[in-house]
Amino acid sequence: MRVVIVGAGEVGSHLARELSTQRMEIVLVDKLSAALSSAEESIDALTLAGDGAHWQVLQRAEVKRADLVVAVTGSDEANLVIAALARAEGAARCVARVDAAGFYRSLASVEQGVLGIDSLLCASRLVTLELLRLMRARRANFLAFFGANHIAACLLLLHDGSSALGQHAGSIRSAGGKLVRAVVRDGVLRPPEDITRLEVGDRLLLVGGPTSVAIAQDQLQDTLKTRRAILVGGGDVGSQLARVLTETERRVEIIEQDGVRCEQLAQELPGVHVIHGDGTSIALLRDLQIQNADCLLAVTKSDEANLMVSLLANNLGVQSSFAIVHRHGYSDVYEHLGVHGTAGPHEVIARAVTSLLPNDGMLRRERLPDCSHELVELSLGELTDARMTVSDLALPPSCMLVGVSDGEGFHAPAPGFALAPHSRLLVAEPAHAYRDVVKRVRELGRAKR
Repeated sequence: MRVVIVGAGEVGSHLARELSTQRMEIVLVDKLSAALSSAEESIDALTLAGDGAHWQVLQRAEVKRADLVVAVTGSDEANLVIAALARAEGAARCVARVDAAGFYRSLASVEQGVLGIDSLLCASRLVTLELLRLMRARRANFLAFFGANHIAACLLLLHDGSSALGQHAGSIRSAGGKLVRAVVRDGVLRPPEDITRLEVGDRLLLVGGPTSVAIAQDQLQDTLKTRRAILVGGGDVGSQLARVLTETERRVEIIEQDGVRCEQLAQELPGVHVIHGDGTSIALLRDLQIQNADCLLAVTKSDEANLMVSLLANNLGVQSSFAIVHRHGYSDVYEHLGVHGTAGPHEVIARAVTSLLPNDGMLRRERLPDCSHELVELSLGELTDARMTVSDLALPPSCMLVGVSDGEGFHAPAPGFALAPHSRLLVAEPAHAYRDVVKRVRELGRAKR
């Protein structure tokens, strides 16, 4: 497989390094020869100096032979031009990093089909979603996002006092909707209709949109709107996190050093408490009694500030701390020092690009802990029948379709739900059924792979 990456900065170099380990032919393009020289020391890739927004450079990179072109320079506008030109030149698939949130038609972190480009990636939204997943995963037995982050799957252990105990699993509803797709009892995944009375130790498989699953998780754990979250940094990631957290947390606070930005945040986020100050000031953190916070998220533009804030939070007794990491290699330092989770643009973009590579229909497999089943994400191609519904999948009896994403959002897999071309399917299946499921999905789709 041939992949052309335009932009040899932190993100582009990390992506090239990751993909080169998968025995792909990598071509790395950048304006700066120094950036390419640095990358050549650790990456098995061909390099080309030049402006990727110019026809001649893309032709020299032979993008017409590329299975994938990824534009990850520091300029949104340049990335759009590069991806559009590569597409016109004949590249099989093109992806562009575009971080300006206002460019997107929805709140998605991945958007498809804009200007003929296969996928646009918003790094700040990808990082925001990963930090949210890390936060919520600490209160679950398992939590992962699928379907370009439109589908959340959560395995929730029922303890004494849960409002779900004694109920029929198939009848449980929360403010997030009816999201219980299965129940794990004695290590076996069972349909919710089979469990007439939930018991302590049962684990509910919740599947739905990320916010709906978070609300259901909190309601079933009796923690809905009882927590306090503090964010240090009011940039793109901080403001997006705060907006989402107001739906599940009792109190959300942002500490921001820039006074003008504080005024903007106060207008944009009326449900959030905005505090003008330095988040690395131990006096300020003590005044705010951050030891009473359930979590703190350090999301400034400075890795050094984020590390200092995280260490102060841990020292002052905050239950959980999370941070954004801008430079590759810092994550291990944070983990070693006790930070509970980190996310960075290099990592989240690499994962997103990997999921967009040409494939045989299978996108991802995740084993459910202490369970007979795993979760498999599959991609439909061009459908053999435009009127196809969920019922036409005809999966093996031991398998369950638990979620569908059409690139716009999550859909519950009702039998009559109409499938769209290139939909992503999330299937719970025993490992021995994997080949049968993939084969069945391939038969239904005519994807150009």
